[in-house]
Amino acid sequence: MIRLIFVNCLTGLRVLLVPFFLLSEANKNYKLSFTLVIVMFVSDIADGFFARSLNSVSTGGAIFDSIADFFVVISLSVTFFLEKALPAVIPIMVILSFAVYSINCILNRSIVYTRLGLASGFLCMLSLSAFCGFRVFFTQCSATAGTAVTYLCVFYLGLSAIENCLIILKRIFKAVKN
Repeated sequence: MIRLIFVNCLTGLRVLLVPFFLLSEANKNYKLSFTLVIVMFVSDIADGFFARSLNSVSTGGAIFDSIADFFVVISLSVTFFLEKALPAVIPIMVILSFAVYSINCILNRSIVYTRLGLASGFLCMLSLSAFCGFRVFFTQCSATAGTAVTYLCVFYLGLSAIENCLIILKRIFKAVKN
């Protein structure tokens, strides 16, 4: 039980850090923003690692993790869009991808893990983290980094949404066939 609480606290840490990230962005404290994003990114990796290694994987924890991931990525992408640092297509693709993923999970009555889905979430968080770092350490390159983040996120989120749509269609055709 303690192990499960520990893992869920790591997931909850991401959610709790989002308001601090928003405040640091509002105050243009990009170094603090970058630090918070790195902590969120590491906690995302750590919660999954510890859940598996401590044998503390649970359905509730998996749902909480997915919702926390969405909350963090949508908060970052909308913030960067509102600051005119990244285009609207990123938060739109995050919402679209998560909506299709959620439908897929509901239809399957379980969390659906695919390599592409895991990779897209990881790469979006990694690229948004890198974008924060570029704003701090390489300000002259941040526009180029923003373009790279846009293409990377849109590409992988799009592929993940298509993959989930194909899984949904396969399930529907299988149900119709039976």
